[in-house]
Amino acid sequence: MLWMAVFAGVSVLCAACLLAAGMTRRSWVFENDVARVTRMGRVRVASVRAIIPLIGGVSRSIGYKSHPVRISHHPVMTGLGRACVTLYRPSGADAGTLPVYVNFHGGGFILGFPKQDDIFCRHIANHAGCVVVNADYALAPDHPFPAAILQSYDVLKWLVSRSSDLGLDTSRLAVGGSSAGGAIAAALCLLSRERADFNIRMHVVVHGCLDFAQSFEDKHILPARRQFLSARDWAFCKNLYLPDARDRNMPLASPLLAKDFRGLPRALVITAEYDVLKAEGRSYAERLRAAGVGVVYRDFPNSDHGFMYFGPKSEAIEALDLMTAEIRDALHGPDATVPIARSRPLTEAAWNPQAVK
Repeated sequence: MLWMAVFAGVSVLCAACLLAAGMTRRSWVFENDVARVTRMGRVRVASVRAIIPLIGGVSRSIGYKSHPVRISHHPVMTGLGRACVTLYRPSGADAGTLPVYVNFHGGGFILGFPKQDDIFCRHIANHAGCVVVNADYALAPDHPFPAAILQSYDVLKWLVSRSSDLGLDTSRLAVGGSSAGGAIAAALCLLSRERADFNIRMHVVVHGCLDFAQSFEDKHILPARRQFLSARDWAFCKNLYLPDARDRNMPLASPLLAKDFRGLPRALVITAEYDVLKAEGRSYAERLRAAGVGVVYRDFPNSDHGFMYFGPKSEAIEALDLMTAEIRDALHGPDATVPIARSRPLTEAAWNPQAVK
């Protein structure tokens, strides 16, 4: 209906204006090289958080199909308090155990909510033959680094401990997400390698923010193009999520800066041509490959940060199909018989993704 379209457009405009207003120094002050969010900054973040759920997650213009699944909601007690997870089980699956893919939403560590990824979770559950766990996590500035990482790790431990009750085969476990969610997935792989509480088979990083130590002004900046998220936008997120500059060099905050990539699980790394974070995504894929880790890297042309939500349509659908195929292969093996009904026929390029050179 026309009024709904107008309301959505006004909501997007309001959210953009509020967020842009927050990209000023008035949102934080520095005390001994530590950023402290101001009352105005908190008001701006809270305002955008209130508007974003009204907008929804994925643009309807992309045309993703919504697949039927069996959904259950579960509270998880973590070291940082209560978190919530939503399980998506394929509608036609039997009562046996299934492998697991855990999804972490994006939002620059300060925004976002699990429901924004609902359409992706439904698709992956049905077409990769797995239970998708859509996980929530603590957001900055109320819960700065490393809260999101540690709480997400506790969620994985809870899933392993409850695997028999939930019908999960956590010996076949994959993690992933976009933007902040991709960074969380990369950090969890480092942490699980160190603590050895469980094994992760694969991780998916879609235009992840993987290096908070480097100035965003020095990243993939395109002066002649208005990028979806600017260097100043990212600086805002950084100062709220990582107020202490000393933390920004830690591998759990900046997985690209890890000293050793050996022994990490295989990866799918997706970047977008116009995204500020493109270069660090490619560098991450290259370092994984140099360490002997299996990696598929794909840079999507004519696309910017968040393209799987907002388009272009062709690239968004192709990216979801690629994610689904790689997750299925990691959890079931290359000879899997799990049917995979795609959003549209995959191109040859999607089946043979661009290699890291």
